[in-house]
Amino acid sequence: MQAAMVEAAFSRNEIQLAAPDLIYPELGHVLRKAVSRGRISNQHAHEAADAIWTHNIPTFPARSLFALALAISEDYGASMYDATYVALGALTASPLITGDERLIRKIDTAYPILWLGDFSLAQ
Repeated sequence: MQAAMVEAAFSRNEIQLAAPDLIYPELGHVLRKAVSRGRISNQHAHEAADAIWTHNIPTFPARSLFALALAISEDYGASMYDATYVALGALTASPLITGDERLIRKIDTAYPILWLGDFSLAQ
């Protein structure tokens, strides 16, 4: 529900989103996992993949985030993958919106991070 709210707000230009360029392989992985677990069909996965491209979310090269992501990973015990998203939030002075409560606990208040369940347009 909250993810749909974020998507709708982005579609209406009420918020801006950005992501490391890792987002596309990640989304592909999520779609393939959903197919393999029988939650969606191959056709639905392909339709969802096509829809992803229509959003045109700006991406940042993971390479440009690497040094800060490594420091975050070392300092807070986050995976390099998660730390790359946190680094992007830090470098753009924008909160990372995530549903990963373990990541939020690891990072605490050191970097701008928001639990997806707390998202509202009043942010």
